[in-house]
Amino acid sequence: LWLTTALPAADPPSAVASVLKLLKSGKVPPTRMGSVVEMICTRGNEHDLAFVFQQAMDENTYAPALRQQVLGWLKDAATNRKVVPGDRSGLSRLLDPAVTPDRTLQLRGIALAHAWKEVSVAADLGKLARARESQPEVRESALTALVVVDAATAREIARELLGEEQPFASRSLGVTTLVGL
Repeated sequence: LWLTTALPAADPPSAVASVLKLLKSGKVPPTRMGSVVEMICTRGNEHDLAFVFQQAMDENTYAPALRQQVLGWLKDAATNRKVVPGDRSGLSRLLDPAVTPDRTLQLRGIALAHAWKEVSVAADLGKLARARESQPEVRESALTALVVVDAATAREIARELLGEEQPFASRSLGVTTLVGL
């Protein structure tokens, strides 16, 4: 008689398991933190990247400059190696100006949504693209990401931007988006 017991699923083997273990231990000196996290982002699997991403979502874990770099490295992992974190929850917080007032972090979040083709943040991208108070670069980046994430909504917003009452910059963005679609 075979008894089956549920064993906890082990994470798949990782090229950076020992480095990740060191990072999780909290024993990495601040001067080495950047190189350790970069190594994980450039060689880690989706589980390793999920840990790093969740750490980057906590504004107290990494210094602000390192936090921006980490988000860039995560985007590079998706773009260059086609590896994305298994757990991407929290990305919408980066897109919300009330939660993330830092425009650079917001732009990095939009770049991640674009690289990850993250459908779960389509509504957030749509809000940023429609909001007149959004910085021009945030609005443009959000619309560009939306083209990849939800082309139908991107087309709808682009048409809205073509309205006569819209400023020239908005109409230009609308035209550029429609041409890209």
